[in-house]
Amino acid sequence: MKNRWNRVDKPEDHQKAAEEGRRLYIGGLPRFENYEDTNQKIRSLFEGFNVELVSKLVSAHESTRGKPGNHNYCFVDLASPSETDAAIKALDGKEMWDWHIKVNHTFGASGKLGEKRRLFVGGLPEFGDQDAAEAGAKELFEGYEISKVSKLFLPRESGEEREGHHCYCFVELANEDQTEKAILELDWKEKWGGKVRVKPATSNPKGGSRTGLSAAHGWGVKKERD
Repeated sequence: MKNRWNRVDKPEDHQKAAEEGRRLYIGGLPRFENYEDTNQKIRSLFEGFNVELVSKLVSAHESTRGKPGNHNYCFVDLASPSETDAAIKALDGKEMWDWHIKVNHTFGASGKLGEKRRLFVGGLPEFGDQDAAEAGAKELFEGYEISKVSKLFLPRESGEEREGHHCYCFVELANEDQTEKAILELDWKEKWGGKVRVKPATSNPKGGSRTGLSAAHGWGVKKERD
């Protein structure tokens, strides 16, 4: 039992718990002394729930460390999916360690590894070219490591004038664990005169319009780093 109490999560544990809907994101955490301290405090927070595993603490990015509040996070695996909703209801928004913590489901649990890192990003303006689109993605995802940015997709022609921006793209992050944090922090964020949507994407877009800017410039998926 002692080994299991102190065991740090492995990739295979992460995947199994996420696929079974047993893994929770815990945000708004302070800097704990070490893993043992993190393990003990998080398990105390989840008293009454069957905690199987507490991940290592993930440090906040440099861009957020100077902001008020706590910005570190970790993941918790519960024994069964049925407990996750109850845990969220009981703990999300609870004041702990002089800050309100966030407890939510992890996202994008199913699918291939690349799909777990891929996010749908909507509510975008019509950027002038691919370089501008990638610059916009980097600006929105400041503090995250981007692996790929897809071409910009235009909404289907509807014949109706709609307010706001309606272009979208797909962003793939380099770190699978960052997807949950990005969704929680960036979805509905005010940007470019509107609100962007950041949601899980489990497959490449099909049937989307590829006319206009995308066709004119021949946009394709481009890696940020070769």
